[in-house]
Amino acid sequence: MKYKSLIYERVDLARAGKNPTVISQLSSGWLVLGDNQNIPGYCVFLSDPVVDDIQKLTIAQRSIFLSEMTIAGDAIQKAVNARLMNYSILGNADAGLHAHIHPRYDWEDERFKTKNPFKYYWENVPEVKFELQIHKELIIKIRNEIDVLSNIN
Repeated sequence: MKYKSLIYERVDLARAGKNPTVISQLSSGWLVLGDNQNIPGYCVFLSDPVVDDIQKLTIAQRSIFLSEMTIAGDAIQKAVNARLMNYSILGNADAGLHAHIHPRYDWEDERFKTKNPFKYYWENVPEVKFELQIHKELIIKIRNEIDVLSNIN
């Protein structure tokens, strides 16, 4: 099947239970572990239903998506003990609303610590590719934190 973009494909796989990077389904989308884990805990929040950009959502839908994005960030931060969280919604390369959620750490190299997290890619830092056997524990930790926060809210 030909997909409009990787985002559409990943959401379709998540719905079918065939996306191994899935952490949790929230009401406005899917939280998935990023393909590249050179920043441990990097996640992507994929909207479901998929729309090309956030302006295609109603104001109420936007509020839910953005709120759940930051709840996911809270869960990630707690699970990985990050210093802070960076959020970005771009959509320039892959059509389909998605938010990048990057944890940031005290131990990061000074060249990257206070810079845009995409600098890792721009500087050709070697990828740490997602592998279910290696990253399953991280998925479970983040999922558990999502569950705790869902019960609080």
